[in-house]
Order: sequence, then structure tokens, then C-alpha cells
Amino acid sequence: MKQKFTKDDLIHLSGLFEKQHFDELNTKLDVFLKLGDNAILLNLKGATLIAQEKYLEAEEVLDRLISKFDISIDGKINLANVYHKTNRSDLALNILKELILIDELNAETKHTLNNNIGMIYNELSKYDEAILYLNKALDFDSSAIETLKGLGAAHRGKFNY
Repeated sequence: MKQKFTKDDLIHLSGLFEKQHFDELNTKLDVFLKLGDNAILLNLKGATLIAQEKYLEAEEVLDRLISKFDISIDGKINLANVYHKTNRSDLALNILKELILIDELNAETKHTLNNNIGMIYNELSKYDEAILYLNKALDFDSSAIETLKGLGAAHRGKFNY
């Protein structure tokens, strides 16, 4: 058995995720995680379980990730996704709003956080809040189609045609 995780391994595992070969990916991730916890691998495992709609298992993995690697922004975003998918929007919003306060975030992450918050508010029919956050998301990526759709839905919800 291999004794360490390499960059080539990560490339291979990422390819399995992109191709949605989740069973093979989970098997390989389990082998690597037996060597020790790794933030990238735990986050990939959580994302894989989310993609398979195995939210309770994903929550366990992401909780493990965050307890060992508190700085994992992607892990926290994924955990917020699990909370959202399991009808715990309040917990999702708490995580996302906490993360959005971090100054060092790149534009892509700022877009993702604002977009996700806005979309949750849309689902909660809190259209003013949705519009606020979706507009902020567009500040970071003005051509994001899903964000534009969400913004349109929020305006429809307010009957702003």
C-alpha cells in the first residue's frame, strides 16, 4: 500500500469526481484517509457524498474536517450546503455569513458565498435580502448565469417586473 498522498493522486481523484465515478472515488478516498486525515481529501469525500445526496454521511465527514482543520473554508461551504439541503437554512446562513467576513477571500469565493446566501434567502421568500446578496455576488462575477437567474426570481417574488 502507498505510504503517502501525492499531487498525481489528487489529479486522478479530481478526475474521478469530474467524471462522477463516485463509487471508485469513495473507495480510493477511504484508502488514502486510512493513512491519516488530510483536509483536501476530507473535503473531496464530503463533496462526493453531497453529490450522491448522502447528506448525513457528508455531514459527518465535514464535521471531522472542520474539527481538525478549522481553516477549511471550502469544507465549511460544503457543510453549509449540507445544512441547506437538509432544511437547516438557519445553520447554513450562519456559516456562510461568518465566512463572508474573512478579508482574505478571493473573488470566486466571495461570489460563491454571496450567491449561496442570496439563493437561500430566495427559497425562504426573503426577497429583499436575496436581492442584496445576489447583487453583491454579481460584483464579483457579473456574468454568472445562476446568480442572474436567482436575481430575476427574487424580483419576480417581489412582483418587480
